[in-house]
Amino acid sequence: MAEIEIIEAASTSVVERYSQLSNIIAQSYSAPWCAEPLPHGDIPYRISFATADGATICRAKMPALRLYNRGSISSKWPSKYYAYSANQVSIMKLEGKPPLHLQPGELIIFSSETPCEYLMTHCYETLGLVISSDLFHQYVPNRSPILERPLNLPFGVNDVLRSTMETAWDISRAGLFGELGPNLVRSFLTMLTLVPLPDQDKGRCETTSLDIRRLQVKAFIDKHYAEADLSVESIAQRLQLSPRYVQKALAADGMTPGEYLRKRRLAVAARMLRDPSKERRSITQLSFDCGFNSSAHFSTEFRRVYGMSPREYRHAPIDT
Repeated sequence: MAEIEIIEAASTSVVERYSQLSNIIAQSYSAPWCAEPLPHGDIPYRISFATADGATICRAKMPALRLYNRGSISSKWPSKYYAYSANQVSIMKLEGKPPLHLQPGELIIFSSETPCEYLMTHCYETLGLVISSDLFHQYVPNRSPILERPLNLPFGVNDVLRSTMETAWDISRAGLFGELGPNLVRSFLTMLTLVPLPDQDKGRCETTSLDIRRLQVKAFIDKHYAEADLSVESIAQRLQLSPRYVQKALAADGMTPGEYLRKRRLAVAARMLRDPSKERRSITQLSFDCGFNSSAHFSTEFRRVYGMSPREYRHAPIDT
């Protein structure tokens, strides 16, 4: 059970309090965030958060301050995505872009890798959802249309997203975020890609959702092709889609998910056969590395596509 952790300002000097606050935000949001006080902004803060597999929900009462993140990514700070809103007007400065003036309750999504500065001139409350990059990329393969801008999704989807974040917070208060949070976050990510943005080509509105799922299924296969037991059913289960919808998603490309998976595995195998660093690995080992569970089946499929056996391909001239 994921319990909420609550951290409040200790009665220390201003410098120590903001050093502590910087460390708390950095740990909660998995990036080197730093906090600086503004005039008349030194009041107590309170930060509460709960963590589940792939996500953290965080609620805070904060003083007026300046936050900045240099965007440094390292093993200490693995890349994350933030879904974030505050109850006061705020200014966000993103590198190379005009300042964003965010209104109370507006939702914005951005990456921890993005250098930015966040300015709050009044005391405020905020709710944030921190999502692992792997999980975010799995559900949102086409990210550029929704990042680094106030979300303005039609059909009341913005309200549903905010409500989902509030629900995540409520279940965390009940100590259930560890159990229920991952599915709730997946629902949030699915909702993000459910409808087209208003500035997208209106003529594509009917197909956009399926196009997104096609990219999602392909991205999942591209990442997990080496799993020998990968199937339409397992892909559907892990993406929370029906097997029929997974099949439908790739139908416009004229192939089944199984055909795309086989094509992906063979392409990776071909690269490995040409890779000098893998010249000591046997054909059987390489076939298993690519998700085939039979070297004989691998050789048959490889010959069918490339016109020669894997061994012949490995030793053929480069321009063949």
